[in-house]
Amino acid sequence: SYSVTGVQTCALPILERLLPGKGRLLDVGCALGFYLEVAKDRGWRVSGMDISDYAVDFARERLGIEEVYRGTVETLDFPREHFDAIICSLVFEHFLDPRACLAKMTGWLRPGGYLALKIPHAGGVMCRFTPERWFASHPDNHFCDYTPETLNRLFLSAGIWPTEWLTEGIYPERFADALELEDEQRSAFLELPGLREKYQAFAARHLLGDSLVMFGRKL
Repeated sequence: SYSVTGVQTCALPILERLLPGKGRLLDVGCALGFYLEVAKDRGWRVSGMDISDYAVDFARERLGIEEVYRGTVETLDFPREHFDAIICSLVFEHFLDPRACLAKMTGWLRPGGYLALKIPHAGGVMCRFTPERWFASHPDNHFCDYTPETLNRLFLSAGIWPTEWLTEGIYPERFADALELEDEQRSAFLELPGLREKYQAFAARHLLGDSLVMFGRKL
């Protein structure tokens, strides 16, 4: 089964607030294309790209998404200033040359268009307090982590003005790991009434989630 999560959950309402007219949308790393299907149903003209032949074929043949291409940012190309919005979810950390890839994606955006980027968050609870678990969770082709400050500088260097950001991946269990509680203490802590809701609100307000989502407008 497949669920539309992460940046894909939050991106469309935010992008539609920023771009009421919608327009052309590119999903970099679109997987099976279910998010493209949702966006298409909401009135976007959609395109996608993925490294998996199976995923591309599925999106084309099972979902009827015509403009889905096999390849990467490095190997594919689109006309300059072609898209109104680009979404790149949990892909950017795998780029060997993130600055060059960001510059290329920026070239595909029209002036005033928006980039929505989701990446693992080096300022989150897991990386800050249990770094050994954080780095052990990375696959071999995960090359970079970012904080809002470092990603902000990278956006600006590419001509993207950061407009808003948030964090996701907010789990009280990871905060309990950071506290190094014994098993019984951990269980008692996690069962405190209202803990999950209060912690999620606190962590969201202070950008403590383990994934970072940033939106930026092309200048």
